[in-house]
Amino acid sequence: MENESNQIQMEDLSKIDFSSSSYWEHYYKRLQAGDKTHVPTYSETEWYFGFEEIKPHLLNTLKPEHRILILGCGNSELSFKLYDLGYKNSISIDIEPVVISLMNEQKGSRDLSFKTMDVSKLEFPDEHFDVVIDKACLDAILTESDKKFQTALDSLNHIKRVLKKGGVFFWFGAAVPEMGLSFLKETKWSSLMHGKLVLGEDHG
Repeated sequence: MENESNQIQMEDLSKIDFSSSSYWEHYYKRLQAGDKTHVPTYSETEWYFGFEEIKPHLLNTLKPEHRILILGCGNSELSFKLYDLGYKNSISIDIEPVVISLMNEQKGSRDLSFKTMDVSKLEFPDEHFDVVIDKACLDAILTESDKKFQTALDSLNHIKRVLKKGGVFFWFGAAVPEMGLSFLKETKWSSLMHGKLVLGEDHG
């Protein structure tokens, strides 16, 4: 019965507004209550894939001293995994306060920061981060409405703004091959290399 329920949820994905804060509030409250039948994803903590799949890409670039921003963190263990490997200077944000509260509880003794924040309205100074990581956050924003397209453009412009010169944006998501490149051209990213976006000296 559980597989049937999950299959139904998978078939109904096109009806979900993943950019809606109310959807995610409901999602995480159900998950906290132990109801996993509504989780149409890789696992109850990860969308698309887990840490091991993206680890080689990240570790080829990351340095322990890097300041890292993780977008739309949800209840992903990404920041925990990075911290345990020595990459301890990260901030994770999500639009949903319920999951931010949950992650602040789950981090234990790790000196990590989780903040409620909208990726299209980042509240950080210019050129503040060495690396920004998105795993499915922009995908959640990219729906069929023109309004959400503008939100995605606003988000990319904010990501550019908070990245240091020479900083790197990792965008892990299904939107990258289909429509991602058009958004990157619109927001004038300087280069795209092997799935990671490198912000050059000419940004701004």
